[in-house]
Amino acid sequence: LERSGRRVRNELLWCSHLPDPSMRPPRVAFAIGRAHGPAVARNRLRRRLRPILSTLAAEGTLPPGHLLVGINRSMSTQVFAASAADLRVQLIDLIAKLVPRQAS
Repeated sequence: LERSGRRVRNELLWCSHLPDPSMRPPRVAFAIGRAHGPAVARNRLRRRLRPILSTLAAEGTLPPGHLLVGINRSMSTQVFAASAADLRVQLIDLIAKLVPRQAS
């Protein structure tokens, strides 16, 4: 992911993506280290992000391949305080940046 993956960011989150067309549903991992807060807060955030990503995968929104999702360093407090709707908007924004626009 680090060498070959494409990395995008937005206000709160970042994502690395390594495309693999044969991988459906995509594999998602999280990079939320100790610097972002106590384990309870980090695990709670992972539990909040997983169902959003599962829904996006079921809708076919997530691109196939490997995804690594993390928090922008300066935004830890805002991410932990964000609502589920805000997190969904942030994730959709990341995915839109990952997936090239289709010519219509």
